[in-house]
Amino acid sequence: SIRLPRWRALAANEFAAHRRLQTLSSPPNTILRCLGRNDPAEGPDLLNVFPWTGEQVRMALPTRAPPTIDSWLRLRANGKTPGFYLDKSVPLTAATNRCKYIRAALKGALGGLAAVHGANMVHCAVGAAAVGVEGEDERKRGGGFLQDLAFARDAPTLKLLRVPTEPAVDDRAEDDPLDSGLRERAARAGAYTDEARAAFGAADDMRAFGLLLLRACVESCAPAGANDIQRLVALTDGPFAADAATNDGSVNVGALREYLLEEDSLRIGGAGGADVLDAAGGLGWRLLEALLCPWEERLSARLAADHPFWDAQIFVKAR
Repeated sequence: SIRLPRWRALAANEFAAHRRLQTLSSPPNTILRCLGRNDPAEGPDLLNVFPWTGEQVRMALPTRAPPTIDSWLRLRANGKTPGFYLDKSVPLTAATNRCKYIRAALKGALGGLAAVHGANMVHCAVGAAAVGVEGEDERKRGGGFLQDLAFARDAPTLKLLRVPTEPAVDDRAEDDPLDSGLRERAARAGAYTDEARAAFGAADDMRAFGLLLLRACVESCAPAGANDIQRLVALTDGPFAADAATNDGSVNVGALREYLLEEDSLRIGGAGGADVLDAAGGLGWRLLEALLCPWEERLSARLAADHPFWDAQIFVKAR
């Protein structure tokens, strides 16, 4: 067998993920569609398989990356999103707009994640860069969709995906150019069978989705140039880990909430990420509790998509 270069393995794996989605059923609009082609002699090519559609191109290359939650958060951190000027004049309205924007984007991506899991795959790279958005103006609530399937894996085996024309990659962990340690973590959690590995992999995606929801709320409501945001979110693996001994990824969400409620430096006009999650009767925190609990108990993507947080009336209150 052949060990592919990392960039080639990324392209081949992402192409295989989209091929499986499109073979089993028509991919929903919550997943970035695979628009490329497969050369039987060469295998999938990164630029041919995943062109950035809808953007101006120069020399067959896009001039800018499509917008994502990640690009929006970076604009927010520098005070450059279209809705940023509302922060001082109507901060609670601005916070409510951000909450609705986040909900619309993440609910769309959650539908894509449910489709990935339904195709017997795990995403393995759920994060801000994996959620595409229609635009970076938080005053407008467009949808979101899931992308970046380059690290996706077959759920029962937690190994790389394959297409018939792709050169084989050695299945040994040391020869896996995209190895993230997921299979080893599943084994440490006692997930040895195909069914258990698939459940662990999906639960790992859902934990990452919960952390993304937390990050988006905290960072979007922090003043431009605020420090230590990443440190606060990273506390979920440290002081706020529910049981460090078992290392199952669960988080003491109640304690984390109380901590964030005391962080006035992360508020704009009296509204911060904890207050956004408190909106609608604390439904955001309840969803986080269901996503950051022990892995065997976490909500599936389909059940998470039905959570009342996504459609509840939202009005952010100041502290």
